Amino acid sequence: MIDLHMNDDGCLELAGYSPDCTLEELLVGLAGVGDERSLCAGCGRCCSDVIPLVGWETARVLGGEGPETPAAGRGALAFPEPPDPARREKGVRGLMRDFRLPRAEAGLYYEYNTAEPIALRKNAAGRCPFRRDGSCASHATRPLVCRLYYCRQGPRLSGLRELIVARGIWHSYYVVGWLERKALGDNPFAAGRTYRDILIGDFDVSFRGIAEQTAFQ
Repeated sequence: MIDLHMNDDGCLELAGYSPDCTLEELLVGLAGVGDERSLCAGCGRCCSDVIPLVGWETARVLGGEGPETPAAGRGALAFPEPPDPARREKGVRGLMRDFRLPRAEAGLYYEYNTAEPIALRKNAAGRCPFRRDGSCASHATRPLVCRLYYCRQGPRLSGLRELIVARGIWHSYYVVGWLERKALGDNPFAAGRTYRDILIGDFDVSFRGIAEQTAFQ
């Protein structure tokens, strides 16, 4: 069960959810929001932003996942510099030590602050390649970041979206062969096979109090 409501600022907000609530349930809830027009400006500005892909989406584009991923589809993607697994491990251990975080939360916080996306390559107009005639030509199968987004979102829902996408970006690093499976630690995307396997509670963590004290170089 998930409870989405309009807050006093007219933004869609996450009021609560049951402990067994999955990412799939969140997506269904967002898709079922009644008055979408009040939450979307219709300007298409978000289609000009970077469109990051989570691991399973990257795998579909490339035709596989893991170190043996085929090269097919790579031209459709824009790639950052590969991450350093040793640096990730050092950073996670430092967070566990300095802020007494559980490993899962330390990994989430590290990945959130260091996620450089593998993204859809923009078209000549600087937009998502699926933006055509003022609408999305791939709306039913659009990326997770798009399915989680409305222009008018409350802070809790917006923050949850960012954490989900950041962890999905790090799973993409495994998909393209930059990381071994064990380097992902407790990343929920690495342990599941569908959005029905992933609990949103694994992402819904507040790092208030340590964010101001932490800088990633």
